Amino acid sequence: MKRISLTIFSLFLLLSCSTLNTSNKNIKWFENYEITPFLAVENLNSTYINELRFIEVRSSFYTKEIMWNNFGKWDKVIKPIEENHPILIWERRKLFDYQDELYTILAYGVENKKIMYSSIIILDSDKKDCLSNNSIVKDSLISYFSNKMKNLKNFNSNQDLYKEYLKMILTGEE
Repeated sequence: MKRISLTIFSLFLLLSCSTLNTSNKNIKWFENYEITPFLAVENLNSTYINELRFIEVRSSFYTKEIMWNNFGKWDKVIKPIEENHPILIWERRKLFDYQDELYTILAYGVENKKIMYSSIIILDSDKKDCLSNNSIVKDSLISYFSNKMKNLKNFNSNQDLYKEYLKMILTGEE
């Protein structure tokens, strides 16, 4: 009787533990994203634009590396107040072969004890938010950058990027 009780208890414990595991191991980090409003301030004017955040990443630098790998060195840098890492900007970049639109892409990310994400902001040639709900290219852009994240291999492999980035951080040169 004691042996049967122990077996039933063990089976109950095993089944209970397996049902308590609610984490989804099949979620791929490059598909785990959110669109979040980002407060942009320029010349005492402020507005919210949408930021595509890839969450559950291993580094906040992923989107910067994607942009470097595809378009080379950035055109401009914005250094947010009280932030360690700048926003890197690529201007007038063609993302899709099937259209002539030239985009402005801002690559950013946050990495601290509380949160980590790698993000991108995309504006069209008229400086309109391409990740807004009424954008006709929103889904294509999300797919484009998700695929780039998926295909990013050997993160930190581009030493030229890191040398240039570190030089900019340390010297202030853009």
